[in-house]
Amino acid sequence: MDDVLCGSLAGAAGKTIEYPFDTTKVRLQTQNPASPIYSGPIDCIRTTIHNEGVRGLYRGIALPMAGAAAENATLFFTFSVFEKMTAPLGLSETPQALLCGCMGGLVASVVLTPIELLKCNTQVSAIAGIRHKTNMEQIKTIVSHDGIRGLWKGQAGTAIREAGGSAAWFGSYRAVIQLLTGDRNSQDHSPKAWHSMLAGSVAGMAYNFSLFPADTVKSQMQTQRLMGRPDHGFVRTFFELTSRGGLKPLYQGCGLTCARAAPSSAIIFLVYEQLKKVIKFD
Repeated sequence: MDDVLCGSLAGAAGKTIEYPFDTTKVRLQTQNPASPIYSGPIDCIRTTIHNEGVRGLYRGIALPMAGAAAENATLFFTFSVFEKMTAPLGLSETPQALLCGCMGGLVASVVLTPIELLKCNTQVSAIAGIRHKTNMEQIKTIVSHDGIRGLWKGQAGTAIREAGGSAAWFGSYRAVIQLLTGDRNSQDHSPKAWHSMLAGSVAGMAYNFSLFPADTVKSQMQTQRLMGRPDHGFVRTFFELTSRGGLKPLYQGCGLTCARAAPSSAIIFLVYEQLKKVIKFD
């Protein structure tokens, strides 16, 4: 239970810091590579503020903040559960963290996909030239077109991203903590604040860089209808992106995403580790 509460609060704190950069990333990912609206991250931020004000960068943050709380609660809780389940295997700490992070990410992706779908549509509504809809209006529209399963559009991309990304997130965090402390069993001890922040920064960049193309394909899939493009599955969307511009479109916004992931992930692990010291449920 303490993993759920601490993970929720940590996730909400991290989302507050990273959201403007996430909006920029999604807008870069979902523009047409053949006729891009923005020349890059700085142009996207500048144009968004000019046209929509600073509020434009925070458009739709309420749901993603709740989603970040749910995602991180699920991640930390499932990681803890899988860590106990795999303990008899006798794995060393970093391989165990990679395995448990991967399994935790798969579980979290089911929770996260509908939230990501609504978030991405909200973030690109302005550049698509349509009226901003509330989350409930979006849900009704999606369900009327595709049924309940439509809320999980992009699940394949989210699952790939979360499985690989979460493995990299927890694995690199544990590896850096071990490197900093020289402790082969660092999970049994509370790391210092600066250890958590440094290891969290590395973990955040590892999470986002590891499978960023899957996230780009997922964002394209989830906004195809809104942007006036045909609905396609994961594989076809991937090949359409690469056929137009090679690998470059798959990494639109990657540098910005990794840069914002460092402080965001540092805050998440710092808040989580510090709260774990004072919140204990027997």
